Amino acid sequence: MTQKEYDWLTHLPPQVMEEAKGHLLCGYALALEGWRRGLTLKWHSSEAAPFKSMKTWYVHKPGKLFSLSSETETHYFFRSRGDKVSNQAVEAGADKQQTRDILKQAGVPAPSGEKFTAADSDQSVISYAEETGYPVVLKPVDGSFGRGVYTNLKNSQELTNALYEVREKSGYKDVIVEEYVPGTEYRLYVVGKKAAAAIERVPANVTGDGKSPIEQLINSKNSERKKNPRLATCPIVVDEQVKHYLTAGGRTLQTVPAEGEVIFLRETSNISLGGDPVDRLDVLPEEVKMVAVNALKAFPDFPHGGVDLIVPADGNRNEAAKVIEVNPTAQIGSLLYPMTGKGRDIPSAIIDYYFPESKAIKEANRHVYPDFKETLLPLEKKIAVAVKVPAPPTPPVSTRMFTVSGPLNWLEVKKRLTEKAVKRNIQGYLKYRSSDNYELAAASGTPEQLNDFINEAKELTGDGSLTEDTVSVSPTFFKQGFRIVEPNHQRRVDLHKINKKLKRLRLKRKVLLTGLNVYSRVRSSR
Repeated sequence: MTQKEYDWLTHLPPQVMEEAKGHLLCGYALALEGWRRGLTLKWHSSEAAPFKSMKTWYVHKPGKLFSLSSETETHYFFRSRGDKVSNQAVEAGADKQQTRDILKQAGVPAPSGEKFTAADSDQSVISYAEETGYPVVLKPVDGSFGRGVYTNLKNSQELTNALYEVREKSGYKDVIVEEYVPGTEYRLYVVGKKAAAAIERVPANVTGDGKSPIEQLINSKNSERKKNPRLATCPIVVDEQVKHYLTAGGRTLQTVPAEGEVIFLRETSNISLGGDPVDRLDVLPEEVKMVAVNALKAFPDFPHGGVDLIVPADGNRNEAAKVIEVNPTAQIGSLLYPMTGKGRDIPSAIIDYYFPESKAIKEANRHVYPDFKETLLPLEKKIAVAVKVPAPPTPPVSTRMFTVSGPLNWLEVKKRLTEKAVKRNIQGYLKYRSSDNYELAAASGTPEQLNDFINEAKELTGDGSLTEDTVSVSPTFFKQGFRIVEPNHQRRVDLHKINKKLKRLRLKRKVLLTGLNVYSRVRSSR
């Protein structure tokens, strides 16, 4: 991955998302957009009453449930899904057979197939495939993230092997067999009557350099994926499916591909299984986008969500797109952070839909972000069921950088600087460089407040200790509030000093109490 390959949203750089990895990313990106627009943001625990009637899962840890409020209304969200998406749509989207039935009834194209329950034998599944013709796709009825999906099964032996993996080893007894449609897979995200984003999902792959084995190329690519806020938690995992796919192509993990040769590792293209997201919104025909829009219309109260579809390789690109599945709680990270192409502003589109009156101020405060981890602490400690995030400060328009150095009482400097920053509503940090050298960054919506803070900092540190840095590039994004940023070893030094000070204070207190007791005994003996 290089900077030339992708163009991510400038207001959502990786540093802003560093505390919201994995399944936290989608909800945080959406909550952040609303918060920056001045909507009241609250994070909720699973015990919060408004979520008792909403379909959710794996919410024992906070960070997935939140609400946004304007002066007139409040909406509740689970990850990327808001309360305008009905539970009925969620239930239908989770059942692949029900999904296909609803799409068929609405005239939305989808692959043909059949559902088989635990009561149906493997032989009945195989008989159906032989009757309809190979190749076929085998998938669990209620699977997710591409787990248990086997595609392009060409004969009964391959289907038998896949059935064993899905039913016996993975425990998915209810399965679907459907026609295999060779072509290109896409994930679209629809909001209202429009596709807000579209990516091609390229199956996990590596590119040869002429000297490294496939196993090493996988490790190298995973290192690159770690730099991507979404892909960091979706490495290419070498499992039985990968080994089987390589073997079928006459390769092993030790095979050395030629320079520039692309080696695919799976048939399935799920991002969670190592697939590459490639932005295609601008090149995908409108007719294909409308297939995705119509797919959501087929369901009750399903105004926004993900649609996976495939455009057959030999079909009419404008008319033959077939919907594979719909996802009311779709991951949006891969559309925000594609490996190639533009990141698409899905959070903005969703907030526009729920709070259209906030469109006018969407650009007002995109350079500040809240302290996500600290905000969630009361929920993690189970001392609250809801936590309100303080409103964002006035958008920072003035930023200044300084070097703080000298033989200072650093404990006092850190304490007093933080107090003054909070008082002046200053955003920024004091960052460790060495034991007697720190970097100070300060930003404010008003130059007057910033100047007052800098003057107070000069008084605190003394003449010559604060030097303005006009060469370094000022930070573009600030975490809400003022922070002390330093390594663990420096924190240990500070803690040691604090403990020493406490020890002296305890000793002094003991001496004073001893003296007081002696004085009391003398007084009482008189």
